[in-house]
Amino acid sequence: MKHVLNLVAFCLLLSPAEAQTLFQSGLESWSEGLPTGFGGGQSTFPPANIQQVNTPVHGGSSAMRVDLAEAATGLLTTTPLIVTADRLYEVRFWVQGTGTIRVGLFDGRGENAGFSPLTAPVEVNSTSWQFVIRTVLCANSTLAAEFALELAADGDGSSLVIDDFSINNSDLPTATAVTIDQIQESNLWNGASPLNFEYVRIEGVITGLTPNSYYLQDGSGAWKGIEVRSTPLSDWAPGHRIRVLGTVAELTGFEETWPRGRTQLIAVQHSEVVSTGNPAPSPSLISAWELQEEEWESVLVQVQDLECLSTPDPETNAWTAANWQGTLTVDSLFYPHTPTLGDFYTITGIAIYKSTTVLAPRAVDDFGVGVGLEERSMDALRIWPNPASDVVNIAVDDAMHAVNYSLADAIGRRVMTGTVNGSGLAVIPVNHLQEGAYLLQVGDERIFDVMRVMVKR
Repeated sequence: MKHVLNLVAFCLLLSPAEAQTLFQSGLESWSEGLPTGFGGGQSTFPPANIQQVNTPVHGGSSAMRVDLAEAATGLLTTTPLIVTADRLYEVRFWVQGTGTIRVGLFDGRGENAGFSPLTAPVEVNSTSWQFVIRTVLCANSTLAAEFALELAADGDGSSLVIDDFSINNSDLPTATAVTIDQIQESNLWNGASPLNFEYVRIEGVITGLTPNSYYLQDGSGAWKGIEVRSTPLSDWAPGHRIRVLGTVAELTGFEETWPRGRTQLIAVQHSEVVSTGNPAPSPSLISAWELQEEEWESVLVQVQDLECLSTPDPETNAWTAANWQGTLTVDSLFYPHTPTLGDFYTITGIAIYKSTTVLAPRAVDDFGVGVGLEERSMDALRIWPNPASDVVNIAVDDAMHAVNYSLADAIGRRVMTGTVNGSGLAVIPVNHLQEGAYLLQVGDERIFDVMRVMVKR
């Protein structure tokens, strides 16, 4: 925990200057039925429903009362203001009454009709004053920005009273826009991110949610996933595309030192939903031993034909599964599943590193039927000589089409791949390999055979 606290302190020191006020109003001055500084060209809320009132007020002598007809929703925007791309702006105000408020920014961006995504809703249902602060991210520098309040009724007779409204430039530095794989791809011995401690902005589609974090992925494949250490909003779901600003950090274990770190985004300063209903990234088909490789950390993957070797642990609900390619732990972080001992499963889930990498399925749909090795083996496969010193010959009798082969060393690393063509014959050179035992797999995804090959001189 000490490392995380130090990093948060470091992030706070990044602030280059004090926040500057872009707009401020105690809602004392009015003109033509609206507070001075409100009523921009993007406003859609009827001015007739907006009144200057002397009670209740939070400060000064007047406030703004907004009468909301049942099920009415509209925008009340500021008059044009100057904003800068990639900068965060803080919108602050006090409110009481009954209704819902969300905050947005019109800056003429090329998406969403020029508007930023609206912030999380503020549900108001009290005669007591409630302080609200929301951040919006500018995407386009312009002289004609309008900050927006989306006002919505909560039943017949809803009304809101707003007072002491201000907009400030955030004192945070500009976050560097990067991709998830730029954060994750690492050549360091401990897998640490090349952007460790950097304040960044990323986008990705939600693949998994926990009470304290969420997992984002930008496309399919290696290095494409990351954990964001921040509480997701209650209406977020897989398929939401999220834009988030935070600091890259490495989680390294508290009770014992991990061999490498788990790359995360922490100290989140802003997040917003860019779009919903996006398709999930296609899971990457990997082997049991590949699950332990750094490139699959926080990525949606699939491991086929795993035999359940243990019942779930009473405390953690985790269980062990294995196939000919290795053994792994199936974790219950998202979804506790009760498997049948000895059954075979094809499992989709997020690869999560915590001193060893576990496979975390997210729902019952992540479990498919698997088959045992004996059900997958090919007929009429021959290899010779074995042991071999220079080459290994492969013959697939009655081959109807080309099939693939791969040769893996004793710890599961692929050292050679290729194709047995339509003739059914292939010659693999092994004279460059070290002596020892190797596993040769020949076939396709569903039907293959595996044989042990010895290289000896």
